[in-house]
Amino acid sequence: MHPLFWFLLVVDAVKDVMLIFANQVSQQIYTGNQITDDSKNPLQVQLVDTETGIICENCEGSSAKVQIVVIDGDFEEEGCDSNKFNDKIVRPRDGKAALLSGKTIITLKQGVGNLEGVSFTDNSRFIRSGKFRLGVCVDSGTSTSTDTSNGIIKEGLSEKFAVKDHRGELNKKHYPPILCLQDETWRLENIARDGKYHIRLKENGINNVQDLLIKWFANSNELQNTILRMSKNAWNKLINHAKKCPMADDSYLFRSEGTVIRFNPIGEILEAFIDGTSYPYNVLAPQLKDFVLQLASQAYKQWDKLEKVSIHSPLNQSNSNLPNERKNTGYGNAVDLERDTFGAHSSNFMNFNIDGFMDSDINSFENLYGSYSDF
Repeated sequence: MHPLFWFLLVVDAVKDVMLIFANQVSQQIYTGNQITDDSKNPLQVQLVDTETGIICENCEGSSAKVQIVVIDGDFEEEGCDSNKFNDKIVRPRDGKAALLSGKTIITLKQGVGNLEGVSFTDNSRFIRSGKFRLGVCVDSGTSTSTDTSNGIIKEGLSEKFAVKDHRGELNKKHYPPILCLQDETWRLENIARDGKYHIRLKENGINNVQDLLIKWFANSNELQNTILRMSKNAWNKLINHAKKCPMADDSYLFRSEGTVIRFNPIGEILEAFIDGTSYPYNVLAPQLKDFVLQLASQAYKQWDKLEKVSIHSPLNQSNSNLPNERKNTGYGNAVDLERDTFGAHSSNFMNFNIDGFMDSDINSFENLYGSYSDF
């Protein structure tokens, strides 16, 4: 074999490998609780090729013992030299126990190992950044070297996160995936448990996240300015948090004189069944939207009595409690509603925004009431 070819083979074989966290630490960490990811799974450490990201299952170091340490959250240099990494290891406060409790040494098997049964003994507020990272490095107490025939085993870092005292866990906020519609409102940002906003909401029958979001759709101005009396920034943060709540595939139906309105679980109008046809709410002309909103205002007041069905079920008028008369006069309801105020076929009401209808909607309307120009 030519010496140059042999040299190229050796160079190609010497590659750096790196320790990484395959999943990330949960953003809700409390002292005394086991460190996991957001799905409550153990953190997994992997030894990977720095170029390809492939797990090194059989290379030197794939069976090494590695150590989990706490790193200052302001440290950003993943893959740096060992001296910088070691300088950023966080030491416990005077008189305190080690920051991590449990088995912090992991033996890799084919380049993979799990962190299990490890928890924090102190919160992260005592350091300037207020946040920790987890670091993983070759255990200094073993014979395994960071320099191998495959290259250098570089240290790994997790994302940064805050650790809170376990005494605050009873009042902790919920975030997806554990946030749910039945959570009490104090699980949301800017609502303190038994604080003024929490009390004001309860006094108005708003006890959980679903109640709050339904009220938001029904009358956001009243919720923000009359009930909560909350600043704009605090309000936006609260609502943005609440809207992240996962929803089941349920919907709620309100029926009234030939019209059926479908809501999602938080009170948003999805569609309306009018005169035998189902229309997405956002395609309705402005005047019909106003009509649907008036019916919706009745629905919000009796939400507990609405019919709960799958969001995939078709809208129809079959309901034994539905009045027999005027079952197929959804548009007629809108017309009659306006007649009561303006007289028959008031031009104020019947001047529909034709751009708001699809062609099929126009045909349906004209079959019922004659040509649009007649009004």
